[in-house]
Amino acid sequence: MAAASSRRLLRAASLAAFLAAGCSHQPSAPTSTGDATPVPTGTLHGIVRDAIPTASGAPVAGVFVQVLDQSGAGPSTTTDANGEYRLSGIPQNQTLQLRVSRDGYQAASKSVALSGDDGSADVLITPIVVSVFGVVTEAPPSQAPVAAAVLTIVSGSKKGWTYSADGAGAFRLDSVWGEFDVSVARAGYDTITAHVVAYSGLPVTVRMTPQAGRVSVAFAGSLCTTEKLPPWLNCTAPFERTHVLSITRPGPVALTVDYVYVGDYYVNSLMLDIRCGSRVVAQKKFVKQWEAPPTVMPDNVVGTFEVALNEACEYDLRLWNFVADTKGGSQTTYRVAAAYA
Repeated sequence: MAAASSRRLLRAASLAAFLAAGCSHQPSAPTSTGDATPVPTGTLHGIVRDAIPTASGAPVAGVFVQVLDQSGAGPSTTTDANGEYRLSGIPQNQTLQLRVSRDGYQAASKSVALSGDDGSADVLITPIVVSVFGVVTEAPPSQAPVAAAVLTIVSGSKKGWTYSADGAGAFRLDSVWGEFDVSVARAGYDTITAHVVAYSGLPVTVRMTPQAGRVSVAFAGSLCTTEKLPPWLNCTAPFERTHVLSITRPGPVALTVDYVYVGDYYVNSLMLDIRCGSRVVAQKKFVKQWEAPPTVMPDNVVGTFEVALNEACEYDLRLWNFVADTKGGSQTTYRVAAAYA
């Protein structure tokens, strides 16, 4: 009886221990086998250049550069003054799109794939070629047109190309693009550098400052008389000469003219024209009468006269129709000085 009771107690204890162990058991977390591996990244750099038919286009500054992944997102930057860009955090071993854009150029893209920590990709960007119109004037308050200024492109792919303003200061820069600097030069003015934004569609006004002091020029030469020469005389000089004035601004100009009297009596005369192109804007006849010694007649105000040049132009001086007392000779020498009055 006692033995049976002991066996019942033992079974009950074993069952209680089993149930207690089962109720206190907590399931363990499963072991992860799908953790994502980080994608390696690197740096992409390069240069954006003009796509022009030369060995190497000029670098283009200010170009927006972006690398796009399959989701259409990615880092971006802008090219520096040397056309260079650098982007970090670029996924490796993926086919990506490198896109570039800038005002005045056609947007461009190319596929790139970074296979290591550092890679490079240069890009060509096609410019939109245009013509730029403008005018060269004096600085305020005058603002008078400056004729025949020379414009030289000093930066960009067309560096070294030159253009000229016309007699009214107007100019046209053909087949240009993007942004570039132009040096503008003219005798009697301080040279100036102007920045041109070709794609803006706006005309360019360049303002030049006249140099300090009087602007003056002088010429000398010789002329043969237009009178019929006697058989014993000959003349090796031309019948007329033309000199280009470096004075182009409107305003009063004083001219002093002198020449050698030829002969020993009667009178000599000489014609002087100031011309704008083929148009005569002023004309003066100088006369020398034989005396001892010959002098300029009072009508010529001692060889000096003043003329108002009312427009910007590439003026020239023409000396012609020298009439001489051919008994004493056939050829004269002359000197002309011109200056703003």
